[in-house]
Amino acid sequence: MKTVKTFILICIAFLTAFSASAQHDGHDHDAEKKDKKPVKIDRKPGHYKVKVKIAGFNEKECYLGYHFADKQYIMDTTTRSADGSYTFEDNFGLEAGIYMIIMPPKNRYFEMLVDKTDQTYNIETDTLNMVKSMKVTQSDDNKHFYDYLNYINTQRESAEPLRKEYSAAKDEKQKDALKIKLDNVDKNVVNYQADVLKKYPKSMLALVMRSTKDPKIPELKKKNGDVDTLGQFTYYKSHFFDDFDFTDDRLIRTPILRQKWTRYISQLTVQHPDSISLACDYLIERAKPNREMYKYFITELLNEYAGSKIVGYDAVYVHLAKKYYCTTPPAADWVDQDVLENICKDANALDPLLLGKIAPNIKMLRIAEGTDWKQQLAAPKVSDTISLHNVKSPYTIVIFWDTECSHCQKSMPVVADFYDKYKNLGIEVFAVCTRTYTDYDACWKMIKEKNWTKWLNVGDPYMQSRYKQVYDIKTTPQMYLLDKDKRIIMKKISAEQFEKEIPRIIEMNEKKPKK
Repeated sequence: MKTVKTFILICIAFLTAFSASAQHDGHDHDAEKKDKKPVKIDRKPGHYKVKVKIAGFNEKECYLGYHFADKQYIMDTTTRSADGSYTFEDNFGLEAGIYMIIMPPKNRYFEMLVDKTDQTYNIETDTLNMVKSMKVTQSDDNKHFYDYLNYINTQRESAEPLRKEYSAAKDEKQKDALKIKLDNVDKNVVNYQADVLKKYPKSMLALVMRSTKDPKIPELKKKNGDVDTLGQFTYYKSHFFDDFDFTDDRLIRTPILRQKWTRYISQLTVQHPDSISLACDYLIERAKPNREMYKYFITELLNEYAGSKIVGYDAVYVHLAKKYYCTTPPAADWVDQDVLENICKDANALDPLLLGKIAPNIKMLRIAEGTDWKQQLAAPKVSDTISLHNVKSPYTIVIFWDTECSHCQKSMPVVADFYDKYKNLGIEVFAVCTRTYTDYDACWKMIKEKNWTKWLNVGDPYMQSRYKQVYDIKTTPQMYLLDKDKRIIMKKISAEQFEKEIPRIIEMNEKKPKK
């Protein structure tokens, strides 16, 4: 049985989404992200004027917004004129991209293409069907854009019943006949795109078409005749950016750019910090010839991994910071010196704590019943102190906790239960009480009261080991899992995850081939 080609389905599915965004109903969370105050923008020489008339929309105000990365921003507000129109106008040029006419209070919107020149548009539409009713004058690009969206909608409507028939058909001849019809829809779209690209190769619409185009995967076969899925994946990844212009900064103010690179990293790249770092470098290098795109990728990627909640992905942040911000001179030469210093300070603090690295050694005082810590400090005995690296155990859980931390008081009993249940796996706990000399006695008081006496309880009341700086302790509790060589194999894990994650991580670690 022959299979239906997926190209047209993908093409129509994407452009359906694109068309939907051009006529957004305003009923999801994106509308809440739009700030009603104009955002500060760099003013370029020029002049823009957008006159809009929307049948069925009679509110006092209307907004002009634009896309940037995965967010949308309001940049201008205007009021309704006597003739029912809304005019946005100012004596500077808009940055090229995909802009939005936004209609409060539901924040429905439709989109328009803005290029670097000829920024005067007259637009008329109807809220009943904004795409189908769209009339644009003084902007050939937007006229062609909406012609294209309407054409895609027509092709989708033609393809939908054919796909349903194909799915329901049992006769092979019938399937073959339906497949030919679907292929014709495919060819219609491809021919339409090719015509636009030929006639208007430098237009914003052509840029949108090229940038959203997927590579066509060949029917690769293995020697035994089976489909070579790995070969197809490799081909798709290597040709993913064939029609994507990294040097065209008009893409920055569109939703396309972020969708493209996030798909490349999240779906086509092995989800390991080293592989992701290489993918980031690849994207940045491709964008280097265009300074604005270069700035965009360096900034967006750093911010993406600065805020990542995935354990281990801070390694990507450290990589990007050290390669592009912490060099002399910095590649990110547009960043203020104080910001550079903070980024590099953070990266240097995180670097020793990355997964796979040997945990920094810290020498601490033991906390036990009857111990006079002041005497310990004045004349320390060997038995009074212990270094993390001297803990002899296949696995060590390092916990930084505080007597006044409410979350610690919820987490530590969980740790105690876990320790009792799994200590036979060779787990030791190195529990660091973070109280200082002013109320350091509270450590033992709580340890005894809660019966947390079974593991190694330690502290450093005068912070001579600088453990808070060394382990970047900003909040408590903080937890690390170390192997017998004190290599970090898990960190920033909550006590509630212990039961599920630590036995699994230990099992995986035991199966690793020894170097």
